[in-house]
Amino acid sequence: MNEWRKIIWGIIFIILLVGVIATQHRQLEQVQKYAPYRDSMYLPTPQYVKLIALGYDMILADFLWLRSIQSFGAHFTTDRDYRPIYNLFDVITDLDPKFIPAYTFGQMVIGEEGRNHEQGLALIDKGMLKNPRHYILPYWAGYVCVWDIQDYQRAKYYYRQALKSPDCPDHVHRILSYIELKWGRYRIAYEKYIEDYLRALDQNNDVIIALTKRRLREVISRWYVKVLNEAAAKYKEKFGKEIEKLDDLVKEGVLGSSQLPHHARLLNLIDQYERRGERMMPYFQEIVQKSFVEIKGIPPEPYGLFYYIRPERTSQNSDFISDAHDIIDHVKVLVRAVRTDIARYKELHGAYPKTLDELYGEKFKSLEPFGGEWIYNPNTGEFFPSTVPDI
Repeated sequence: MNEWRKIIWGIIFIILLVGVIATQHRQLEQVQKYAPYRDSMYLPTPQYVKLIALGYDMILADFLWLRSIQSFGAHFTTDRDYRPIYNLFDVITDLDPKFIPAYTFGQMVIGEEGRNHEQGLALIDKGMLKNPRHYILPYWAGYVCVWDIQDYQRAKYYYRQALKSPDCPDHVHRILSYIELKWGRYRIAYEKYIEDYLRALDQNNDVIIALTKRRLREVISRWYVKVLNEAAAKYKEKFGKEIEKLDDLVKEGVLGSSQLPHHARLLNLIDQYERRGERMMPYFQEIVQKSFVEIKGIPPEPYGLFYYIRPERTSQNSDFISDAHDIIDHVKVLVRAVRTDIARYKELHGAYPKTLDELYGEKFKSLEPFGGEWIYNPNTGEFFPSTVPDI
């Protein structure tokens, strides 16, 4: 009898042990999934690093270059805080002043992703002094001035510097004229990201491929929103009132047809050229030209979502009509917070709150941002916005 009792307790112990291990494993996976990336290497100022290099400047620069890509990729997939690696690009370009990709990638990390545009431009200026006969550095700086800080006079200076370089390609000559066009800012950004994307494909650089692919869709989305907001302003000027729904723009003829880039068509084109197994950059201009189509009426939303009219804005605001993608992340945060509060309420009271007002002790004031309503089921605790029920 005692033997059977030992066997039973042994089985129970094994079951409990397996359960504990499984629970710990799941928790560890969550910690690893969301844990912020920590850089383990910190560098002193460039002049001291040169002393440490002991004359092997190029070798150390190559090592730090690989490290910068690794660190960027880690931060890109976790906390998006790139400040710990800013100093890397200054060090790399001091060790190897002719290392052009270090300047351009550094500007992308510091300026475009880190939103520290002046520091990113300072790195490009440093590269221009060290490499006066390369177009790519002033070309990147011109893009930053047009797209990010909208300083068009400064942009013209950089583009003129790029045109003086013997390696400047033909398509850069068009950019100065783009600056004067109504949608020139978008065209400049669009062409640059296609160029970056194709070059990254040629180099098999997965980090830059993912980054520029995301940026391309963002540029197209903003371009479409700009077209829609201009049409809404025309509608207000013509009829003396704001539009009630997007279809009003088409119905009343204020939104006709425009030659615009088509996101799905662009990706299909790139895929077709890539399957040839050749280098992509020689087809840059061809891909750009073929990606433009005549779009009649409401442009297709590039993220597969929708556009919406913001009730608190007017057509005088540039974001009167917005892309749902611009705000969807904020909605997700709010939904997660409310669902957490609902779950905690049930833990304390044994049942879900009858209304959200009961949950918060006052009127639930948040408006559904896309013009719908918040759906709450007191029987199941479900909570979601009516316009994006799968969020």
